Amino acid sequence: MQVYVANGTLQHRHIVYRVVEGRSERTLQVSAGQQAQFPEDFTDDQLANLIPQIEQAGAVRVEDIKHLTSAYGLVYSVGKKPLTADQINALVERDVDVRQAISDAKVEAAGLAAFEGGRRQIVNNQGDPTKLNATHLEITQLQDTEREEAAKGGVDSRVTVSKNAPTGPAKRTRGK
Repeated sequence: MQVYVANGTLQHRHIVYRVVEGRSERTLQVSAGQQAQFPEDFTDDQLANLIPQIEQAGAVRVEDIKHLTSAYGLVYSVGKKPLTADQINALVERDVDVRQAISDAKVEAAGLAAFEGGRRQIVNNQGDPTKLNATHLEITQLQDTEREEAAKGGVDSRVTVSKNAPTGPAKRTRGK
């Protein structure tokens, strides 16, 4: 059986693996945005040994793309045909969606943690809001046109933190 690995990222990847009979390590280079085929024709026993190594390197089986919940940049396929462009594009799109969801959750958690810290500070200061050091945090959801423009610079979300924070108790709010 032939094994193909496609790289849906902008980074060159190297997969180091061992074949059951071999003692030495072998390396498969998968260039950014490219697909590579392992040079060997694997038996079932060799495949059973190789697949966990590929998955440990960060690849996911092409059939599992729809169910991704964490970010993966590599996809692999076992068979006689290479991966299609549609399959690779599906990985890239799903990977971007998963990474954006992770990013959104982390930004929201950071904002909520800042507000929670302010609430604890009020409690520690016996409710005296004049002793509160607060920072205004604004999380703005970008519109699709803004998102495309911001993505060109490598940013999908904007977070604004003001040094001139309003005085008084911190308010727990959410962005638009």
